Amino acid sequence: MKKIAIFHQEFYFSGGAEKLIFEEMDSLLAKGYYVECWAPFVDRKHCFPDRIGKYNIKGFLPYFSFLPRELLILLALLMTPFFSLRFRKFNLFYGENQGGPYFAFIMSRLWRKPYILFMP
Repeated sequence: MKKIAIFHQEFYFSGGAEKLIFEEMDSLLAKGYYVECWAPFVDRKHCFPDRIGKYNIKGFLPYFSFLPRELLILLALLMTPFFSLRFRKFNLFYGENQGGPYFAFIMSRLWRKPYILFMP
């Protein structure tokens, strides 16, 4: 089974980019792919709380609401190589929105596997 890791900037609020990822995950799952989506952090209370639980979405870091979002994103960007082992079994890396392409590119280079980018 093909495994795809999707990387996104953050799941912090209910926006169009997050809704697009849900639709992409639905389509890929319907075609038989195994899909995980990763972001620096995930705020399940504010980002489509009625939908997000349906998807395999994970955060690199725990979400601490008292820290600035930008700090959590920066920490995740700096720590990306330390998270890399969990992605060795994926066949494709897909980066979407600001930080997503960076994560996909780094994993692609570390594991010598293809990556694609989507920048709306």
